[in-house]
Amino acid sequence: MARLDIKDRVVLITGGGQGIGRELVRETLDRGGVPVVVEVDRSLEEQIRAQIGNRGAAHFADVRDAEAMARIVEETVAAYGRLDVVLANAGIERIGPVWDMPAEDFEAVIEINVLGAYRTMKPALPHVIKAGGHLLTIASVAAVLPQPVGAAYSASKAAVDMMMRIIRMDLAGTGASAGAAYFGIIPTKMGDEVAQNPVIAQSVSRLPGRLLGVTPPPSAATAARKIMDGVERRSPRVYAPWMIRFSYLIRGLLAQGVDFQTKLMGVEGAIRAHYGAPKPPEAPKREAAE
Repeated sequence: MARLDIKDRVVLITGGGQGIGRELVRETLDRGGVPVVVEVDRSLEEQIRAQIGNRGAAHFADVRDAEAMARIVEETVAAYGRLDVVLANAGIERIGPVWDMPAEDFEAVIEINVLGAYRTMKPALPHVIKAGGHLLTIASVAAVLPQPVGAAYSASKAAVDMMMRIIRMDLAGTGASAGAAYFGIIPTKMGDEVAQNPVIAQSVSRLPGRLLGVTPPPSAATAARKIMDGVERRSPRVYAPWMIRFSYLIRGLLAQGVDFQTKLMGVEGAIRAHYGAPKPPEAPKREAAE
């Protein structure tokens, strides 16, 4: 499949106001592309518009809103006559044992990270296929390695991993392609919150992090550069650090050793120390007999 040069290509980037998303906008501009930024946080509007100037567009919407995402795609195609690349970067993390995490937090992670990516790509697909373009979402090493107190995030990234593998298969012969990016903990606002969680910090400290690709953490700028290089090569997977590839290759073995990993990382003690033990449900009160 021919290389995809970003120059003069229209690139839709969700979560484009900060972190990796902001760096993806910069990379798009540096490579001569036209960034179309989607961001949910309107307080970042001035910053976004200053970054893109007269080249590109900014929209403010929640990726969970299918109608809004469809409208943004329509407006993009109407304005530029095409849509070449979609980078479904928007995502959130919520940390905690499932029994301690509010249901709305767990569900928000799935809604944004999985369904938000789908609702971004779905209306864009006909245009990306027409342009012979590329779709990419952000997976994670958490899709491969179990992350204690991160069931929602890990489940969402495992879903994204499989979704993009199958979309790439489905696009075979169309001239378009798809892929996903796999990173460790990136030093962004979200990444810092994850890294500072005591359970995760202890778990990571006990892992052969460099061997598994968890460390050293690449910067957001490095992650964005790797992503855009991968888009131009139409790569099915983008890794940073490179050793995440090794974790991906041995994922079947890792899945067989979850109890060993739990002991190795000291998960039980760390969770009990910082979250306590699950509380049994209160017995229903019996009404006094009249």
